[in-house]
Amino acid sequence: NDAEMRRLHQILASSPAVEQILLLRAVYVGPEDAIVSAKIHPARDFTVPQLAGAMDEIDAAMRSAIPEVADVYLDISAYSLDTLPLDQDHGYPYP
Repeated sequence: NDAEMRRLHQILASSPAVEQILLLRAVYVGPEDAIVSAKIHPARDFTVPQLAGAMDEIDAAMRSAIPEVADVYLDISAYSLDTLPLDQDHGYPYP
């Protein structure tokens, strides 16, 4: 629902490791199981271990906030909203 999507977006946006959210989707795969996927442009000053830790924190925060979240897939991209080659017909960018 819209409130859950706003909450997921808020969790991503509040992470200092996330500079831009390019795409956010949640799909129910069972009556009470949802898969969340997001394509993000990371903050520049994070090392790979720091970024991995931040992604684990986002995963845990999403699962804690919405118990139906079964899996979280985060795609780190060098693209930004300005350089992403896809358009809104493909679901980009996330509103």
